[in-house]
Amino acid sequence: MDAALAELNSLKSLCIAAVARKHQVTRSTLSRRWKGITTITTQVAEDRRFLNDQQEQQLLEHIRQLCDRYLPPTPVIVAEIPARLGGRSAGKNWFSRFVNRHKNELDSRYLNSLDLERHQADSVASFEQYYSIIGKKMEEC
Repeated sequence: MDAALAELNSLKSLCIAAVARKHQVTRSTLSRRWKGITTITTQVAEDRRFLNDQQEQQLLEHIRQLCDRYLPPTPVIVAEIPARLGGRSAGKNWFSRFVNRHKNELDSRYLNSLDLERHQADSVASFEQYYSIIGKKMEEC
């Protein structure tokens, strides 16, 4: 596609169909791309991102500094920092995607949220129920 666009820009007489056949691309896609009606999907995805690469690196550095001071941020804090800086809130899945993108760079012990089952299992009621069952079993023996 890039070669076809470069050829269209260098030609004096415009024949989009011939250039599309030569480079084996769809004529309508080439035409829309050349006229600027559509853009590359990666560029659109980049424009939709909540933070750009530089901002994400700054956020990573801030998280590292907090961890070095023994004040590791929680997922809520990490999601709130860029929201306050950017003036808009991140989507509900932004934090998990952020951690997945940077899992090699982050100490994820503090940034992993508990599964719902684990959270429900760690309740006082479940412990009481467990020990009452164990007590009954011990009395039966």
